[in-house]
Order: sequence, then C-alpha cells, then structure tokens
Amino acid sequence: MKFNGYLLSEEIRDILLSERLRSEPDKAELSRVRICTYTPKELERDTLYITTPQVLEKIQGRERGHSFIVPGKIRISGFQGDLLLVRGDISLIELYNRIEEILFRYSQWEASLRDVIVNHLPAKELFVRSADIIRNAMLAANEEFGFLFFYNPTHNNVYKESPVVSPDVEKVTLGNTGMKDLLGDPDFVKRLNSRKPIYYPGSSRRRKKLIQNIYLNSSLVARVIIDGVDADIKKKDVLLIKVLAEYLGRSIAENEVALTNQSKDIEDLLLTFLNQTYENRNRYLRILSRYHWSDEDTYLCVSLSSDKIPNRDNVLNIFSLNLCHNIHEAYFVQNDDISITIVINLSRSKRSVAEIAAICEQTGATLNMYYGISRPCRGIYSLHYAWRQSLFANRTAYRKKERLLYFDNCQLEYYLSEFFHENTPDMALPDALRRLQKYDEENNTQLVHCLRVYLENQGNVSASARELYVHRNTMLYQIERIREIGMTDLDSYEERLALEIALKALEYSRR
Repeated sequence: MKFNGYLLSEEIRDILLSERLRSEPDKAELSRVRICTYTPKELERDTLYITTPQVLEKIQGRERGHSFIVPGKIRISGFQGDLLLVRGDISLIELYNRIEEILFRYSQWEASLRDVIVNHLPAKELFVRSADIIRNAMLAANEEFGFLFFYNPTHNNVYKESPVVSPDVEKVTLGNTGMKDLLGDPDFVKRLNSRKPIYYPGSSRRRKKLIQNIYLNSSLVARVIIDGVDADIKKKDVLLIKVLAEYLGRSIAENEVALTNQSKDIEDLLLTFLNQTYENRNRYLRILSRYHWSDEDTYLCVSLSSDKIPNRDNVLNIFSLNLCHNIHEAYFVQNDDISITIVINLSRSKRSVAEIAAICEQTGATLNMYYGISRPCRGIYSLHYAWRQSLFANRTAYRKKERLLYFDNCQLEYYLSEFFHENTPDMALPDALRRLQKYDEENNTQLVHCLRVYLENQGNVSASARELYVHRNTMLYQIERIREIGMTDLDSYEERLALEIALKALEYSRR
C-alpha cells in the first residue's frame, strides 16, 4: 500500500531523533523505498530515500516535495521536503530492513481488507482485521451516527463486537462519550460533511475522535470513526482511517458483501409468511417464539426504496439495520435489488405507528428514501396482506415523489390498479367526461383540469379559484360551462363520485 512520512514516524519512535514533515497526513504518495549512497541525477516523487547526511547536503535545493530518512544529525536550513532523522548508529541497510518490515505489515493488512471484498465476507470483518493496526475503538455509523458496527479493544488488544442500540441521535454514544455534546460543538459541526478526515481534539469531558465520511455518487452513506479510548490518536491514523473507509465504501457498493448480522432464520421465517409458502407451521412458530414473538401479535410492514445511487441494495441494508435498531422489535427482508421491507411487532415495540413514521422521515433523506406504511394487521398469518399494502404504498410514494405514504392514503389507487389488471379507463369513462374531453380538444380549453381541481377541493369554489389563480366569478363561470357542456349535475353525489373516480383512473393509467 502507499504510505507517507507520518506513518513511518509513528512506527520508528524508538529510533527517531526529529522530524520535519511538510506534506498532509492524509496523503499517501510513497510506494517504494530506495537506499541512496550517491547524489541521484533525478528524484522520483513516489520514492522514500534512505541516504546519508553527506548525500542529502548535496541534494539540498532539489528536495521540495520529496521524502528522506537519514541516520545521524544534519545541518540544513530551509529544507522543503519530508525529513526523518534517526539515530546515527543505525546503518542504511538496517534502516531499510526496518522500513520494509513495517511496510510489509501494512501491505498484509490492506491485502486482508481486499480479501473481505473479494470473498464477500461480512463488512464488519474489515474492523476485525484492523485490530492489530488501529489501536483504538473503531466504529461504523450511518450518516446520522446510528451504529452499524462497533469494535472495542480489550486488555490484550483483541477487538470484540459490541452492538449498540440507540433510539435517536441525541442518545447515541461513541464508546462512553455523549454524542449530544459532540454535535453541540459548532466547530465540529461545520466540518461534519468534510471529505477529508475530521479530527476532533476532545476536552476534559470528551475523548479525541477521528471521523472519515464515506460518499457514493456524492451521497453521504456512512462514517468510519476512530475513538481515542485506549490510546491517543496519531497522525498516521489519519491515513489509516482513509484506507479503512475506502474498503468499507467498496463493501457498501458491492452487491454480494454482507453488511449486517441479522439472523438468517428470522429473515427466512418472515419471507415464508410474506410469501405464504409455509409448509411446516409448527417449526416456524417455534422459531417465532425464540424471538418472543407470537402468531397473535399485531404487525406492521414498512417498505423502503431509493433512487439516489446504483448498487443501492447494500445501502438499503445499512439504513434498514439502523431503522430496526431505532424502532425495536423489527427485522427486515430484501424484496429485490431496489426495495426492502421492515416487519415490526407493534405488540412488543415501544413505538407507535406515528413514531415509526417520524423515525423513517428523519432517516436517509440524502439518499431520497421513500417509505410505504401498511395498516397494522392482527396475527402473523395476515402479514402477507400488510406486506402487499406497504409495497404498493412505497411504489406510489416513489411515483408521486412523496417521502412517506400510508396505504390508507392511496386506497383508491390500489382499487384502480386491481381494476386495470383486466380493464382500461375507457370502459368506465362517464359520458359527461367524454364530452368535456372532446370540447377541450376542439377549443383548446381546460375544462377537464378545472373539474379535477373543483372535485379535489370538495366543491369549494374559493379554494379552487385560488389553486387555479383565477377570480371567483371566473371559477363560477367555468363550473357553469362544465354543467352545460358535460350535461351533468354536479350537485348529485353519485355523479360527482363517478367523475372523480374516472379522473383518478385517467391519471393512474398515464403512469
């Protein structure tokens, strides 16, 4: 892997005399090491030179932007490159071997991260394999600091997974430190969406932190956090967190990399009831009882999708996991590559339907998440119907570009969708509407649109006039024209209902 002087300076503290580092800690520009016992004709930018004080003095003036390690003391003024001075009793070959051992260890680490991606291992494995390289607590969080993975080192530097469940952002903790205090720091919040590593120096109440945001197609999807709980955060960590974040970002973009540890048995069980494919009911009910759920509990389905980024299924997994943590007593199943359904046990969850809707609306806004919420259903054998309701509401929300939609608010469209399985809008089009359509086509008017607005406003002339930006008298005249041309009685409830359904059918059929 590429490296820089900051990484090496931390690794050779036992022999380091002094350092002059001018490059940025998060930039890795070096890819090889070379012993230089003579003055080179040309310096290569990607090379770390191990050389003597005598050679470096002859190079002086050409060292801008280059990196050197030198045993012994040296007198150079105005040095413009990166320079590490180590003890003079170390030979160049000993120093070379020491550097090579360090770089080999980091290369092996990056190879192990690459192995997680290639073999489609759970993304949390990235943190497990970083335990010997990064000596602090490591966390993966979504854009709102909801936890995805959390590893905390023990006394023998073995990282242990610690699941953290947080109902809202204010109560989230990084280790033992309050997130509320951190987000209350205006200097920190100003840099919260930075693409470079964000360093927070901490205080007497808060530990130091290093945060790297992960973006996919300009959308913030996750954060990697190093928390200064067991050791101080070093400048080399600025480079390491970028490497770790890069691989976590790749794991999010990969279709087959598992991002969550949700139990497979509960997912299979829910899919069985959603698809009504259960054969051995007793077996599934035993699994259900293992999670303290009952077949007579009340359930709710929330389907979600996003149109923001490609390969979105793993991003949806991340947000679904966080939603399940925040809602409680909830698990999710993958419908396809663009949508996920969360099944919530309302009998056991502490959240009401309104609270669940509020959590949904607050989550995933930057990824254009759309949510469809079913009616509550009694009994797990009714889960199939709640699932279909949430899917339809989600698709309707996506079409209308509404962030969240209840099934109860799109029932008419559902009935129309069922009708259009075998029929067309023309079959049920009232004669009055046909006459108005013909008149609009021949005279370039908009009586059909005026009628739609009038009916949507429940016959309120003033509200309809405001929506159409016309005078109230003009609106009255238009309504009278609709009565005459359409030969319809707008005072009749049956005729108004037939016209409203027909207009909805026309609108639905055009989608």
